[in-house]
Amino acid sequence: MPRPAAIEDEVLARWMASDVPGRSLRRTAGERQWNCEESPAAAYGMPGLQHVPGMTIRDLYQRFKTMQGFGVPRRAGWNCHGLPVEIAVERELGLSGKADISEYGVERFVARCRESALRHVEAFSALITRMGCWEDLDQAYRTMDPGYIESVWWSLRHLYEAGLLSREYRVVPYCPRCQTPLSGYEFRAPGASRKSACTAVTVRFRLLGLPDGLTPWLHGADLLVRTEQAWTLVPAAAIAVHPHQVYAVARRAGTDDRVVVSEALVARVLGEGWHIVARVTGADLAGARYQPFVMLGDDAREQHVISGYFVPPRRGTGLVLVVPAFGSDDLRASQNHEIGVPDPIGPDGCFGKEVPLVGGVFFAAAEPILIDALADRGLLFGARRQERSQPHCWRCGAPLLTRAMSAWYLHTGTVSERLAAGREHVRLTPGRGQTGGSGRSGTAASPAGLRLWPAGDSGWAVSRSRYWGTPLPLWECEHGHLTCVGSLAELSELAGLNLIG
Repeated sequence: MPRPAAIEDEVLARWMASDVPGRSLRRTAGERQWNCEESPAAAYGMPGLQHVPGMTIRDLYQRFKTMQGFGVPRRAGWNCHGLPVEIAVERELGLSGKADISEYGVERFVARCRESALRHVEAFSALITRMGCWEDLDQAYRTMDPGYIESVWWSLRHLYEAGLLSREYRVVPYCPRCQTPLSGYEFRAPGASRKSACTAVTVRFRLLGLPDGLTPWLHGADLLVRTEQAWTLVPAAAIAVHPHQVYAVARRAGTDDRVVVSEALVARVLGEGWHIVARVTGADLAGARYQPFVMLGDDAREQHVISGYFVPPRRGTGLVLVVPAFGSDDLRASQNHEIGVPDPIGPDGCFGKEVPLVGGVFFAAAEPILIDALADRGLLFGARRQERSQPHCWRCGAPLLTRAMSAWYLHTGTVSERLAAGREHVRLTPGRGQTGGSGRSGTAASPAGLRLWPAGDSGWAVSRSRYWGTPLPLWECEHGHLTCVGSLAELSELAGLNLIG
């Protein structure tokens, strides 16, 4: 009795000898088309059993529609670019990060990325053939091919001319190991958030000067601020209060120890043994000066209290650190109050060598050093060990920062109403997918893998600071003139060189 594998080999050989897949495509080529489009397959890992179900279902639908008389294009596609390829090659070469790549040689590294992508394309092509899927592998497209890159340039050119592509200074997800900004969807990707232990600390900040007319009980009092990330004490530029919130000046019984905290949180934050001696509003506190924990630079001798509606009055202590380089609300507040954007953390996620206490330390490893320093200086009011969700790079596993930097954005939010209207005409089959829900609630992605833009989306960061990817066709001269190129022919004309190979 023939073995199943032998039967499969015999059928595949007969199909190839008679060109059965090609004849099927040609027989219905002029008929009404039925398209089965999907994103290009990822060419940065070897194929596995997890790829088989999707390939099988797609092939069955294509054959079924062909039998119904439709013309069904079956062009395969391969995603050969991006961070996943780079990370895979780094692991193969024993490299880690941009410094290692520079030492290895960018040109050599890019060549290895191309070789890696081609190797995985061949492996996937072999699997498709072995499974008996009737894909058109001879006409397959690859994202690293000039024709595909030109199609991206063409799209970006049209978006640029429509005013939907621009460079902005915003807070974006940033991977310090890969040393590049990421998109919001990568920040929210499955597996990107991990539970990690941390110590939430409540810190004293001594008031140094007050606006006129405030209660004398504030003289010599400490502002209490709670943070779950001790490293943010270093780049903090201000303390923010809610302008309409009432803040209590509380005194410890039998001492002159006085602290400022939201009145609604006195019992929770201070516990027993404290009594309120005065009350002020957040608007009253705005403008008060205090002593920062870490002073960056020669001019940073004191900082100011500012007010903002972004402050949650019933969380923590009702006062929050403003860290403009690492938070969206904080950056807006710094711009409104003109307080500057200190950023002592380098591209690799480590504090600069000149930073007191934690110079050269990776931001995520600075917590114990800073907590010990707080305790030594008598500034640690309280500490509590807890678990919190920490964003990580879903590709390399490094802890992420959200940091202010310049990046190029597609302004999807400006056409969100049109996108939402189009979504209502999409029929999902099946109606519920593995993620659950109807897929019509305005979330980032629907069931069955249909990606939908969230309502009110502020933009998609499309630029990366890496090596192996589609180059953005944007050029800015030394005088600030910006050019967006739409094709290789146009680039050749502008450069005075024939770049069309």
